[in-house]
Amino acid sequence: MTINAIVPIGNIVTPALMIYAGRRWDSSNTFDPYNTKSTSLANYKKMYGQIDYTIHFRYSDALKTTYITIMYGLGIPLLFPLAALSFLITLIGERMQCAYLVKLPPAMGDTLTATTISALNFSPILLLFNGYWMISNKQIFENKWSYIQVDGEPKSGHTLNHLEVDWSTPLLMMALASTFIIIAQVVLGELL
Repeated sequence: MTINAIVPIGNIVTPALMIYAGRRWDSSNTFDPYNTKSTSLANYKKMYGQIDYTIHFRYSDALKTTYITIMYGLGIPLLFPLAALSFLITLIGERMQCAYLVKLPPAMGDTLTATTISALNFSPILLLFNGYWMISNKQIFENKWSYIQVDGEPKSGHTLNHLEVDWSTPLLMMALASTFIIIAQVVLGELL
């Protein structure tokens, strides 16, 4: 996640350096747009125009960061500030890139945004179920473990054949309630 937080800086700096180097080469180190090696208008526009804005990469990075943080965040709490740092760097970088490097994005509908938000709807349930598993795991938090006496026994002793009321129970109750609500919305969606 640390690398994931730093990668947006490279995604911003790399195109800017490529544009700078291309314009420097094209103008023979003068940066004069009228002193050009371009032999056609298309090449000139390509050299001195702006780059395309690829929004699908931004959405995939946001989904990746969110789901990794949600999946493992309760076990590794450092992921939450790293995700916040990643989103902050991305926000600042995207604003700078949109202001100085890219063309106006093409007019598009809200389909991609709606699909991304609907994909994010399941992340809290993932947090609750995986968080319940991590917090109720006695090997992680209580350092309890058992020897394997017979081949084929569960290795961790962390099974669901008995439920205890402990510090992880609220997560399980919220996970089950959320799952019930989502199933009810899917099944009874037209009636609601």
